[in-house]
Amino acid sequence: MRSKDGELLNAPDDIKDRWVEHFSDLLNQPTDIDFNNVDDSDQLPVIESMDHPIDAEELDQALNNTRLRKSPGSDGILPEALVHCGSHLKALLLLLFNIIWITENSDGVDQRD
Repeated sequence: MRSKDGELLNAPDDIKDRWVEHFSDLLNQPTDIDFNNVDDSDQLPVIESMDHPIDAEELDQALNNTRLRKSPGSDGILPEALVHCGSHLKALLLLLFNIIWITENSDGVDQRD
């Protein structure tokens, strides 16, 4: 990796810092848009049903559409374990998903205040 000046970077921290600099430059471009003049009427309509909690039918549909024989995610849970779980675990999953949906937070810390 090279610096903006063309100097070869070998140290891991220098390379990391260069990536940060690159993406900062890439993603923080100046704009001529005056956001005070943006008209809210151009926004897409709000789908009210998306505010409702997840119901058991939606959970069943999602589980039925889950692809099996895939590697587990970062949580280590195989898709088969979720798809073929019993009614008690499905009820707990539904409760957990709705708590996350309502609080908009999946890390366990309540940030609604």
